[in-house]
Order: sequence, then C-alpha cells, then structure tokens
Amino acid sequence: MKKLFFLVLIIILLTVSCREDVFVAPEINGTGDIFVGSQPRGAEIFLDGEFTNKTTPSWLNNISSGERFIRLKLEGYLDTTVVVVIKDSTNEIINVLMNVE
Repeated sequence: MKKLFFLVLIIILLTVSCREDVFVAPEINGTGDIFVGSQPRGAEIFLDGEFTNKTTPSWLNNISSGERFIRLKLEGYLDTTVVVVIKDSTNEIINVLMNVE
C-alpha cells in the first residue's frame, strides 16, 4: 500500500512540475495603416465586419493594433476574407486576387 501511495505521489509531482508555462503577450495600444488592393478593382472593403465606405484600392488609416479581418465584396466574385495583424505605427499592404463566382 505504501508503494502505491508513493507511486501516485511521484506521478502527481511529475505532472505538476512538468506543466507548461503560458506566456501572454502584453496588449499593444497603438494604431497602424492598411493598404487594401484587389484585382479587379472596386471591391467593397469591410473591416471586422463593418463596411468602411471604401472600395479598392484604398488606405485604411489609424486601425487599432491587433488581429483584424478584412473582407472584400464585389458583384460576380466570391467574397474574400484576409486576416491582417496590425502592429503599432506600421503599414500593412494586402493585394487580393478575387475569384469569379
């Protein structure tokens, strides 16, 4: 019985001591800009699900840092979504080749 107790205790200690530490990156509070282009031109640009009132090609300015979803819509073409990671004070450029429906 003592052997079983010690075996369980060793397994518990090994499990606890081998746990993986998770690093959480600090939140970056800043903005960046995104240039959005498409082929063909004239696609409506949505940022995180909201229409930006812009069509391609256009700059989206002062976008909050972090992961952003850019969706392009153009009649006769499949909607296309691109994930862009914005970092403080940077410019990102995306150019999307739209696929015919």
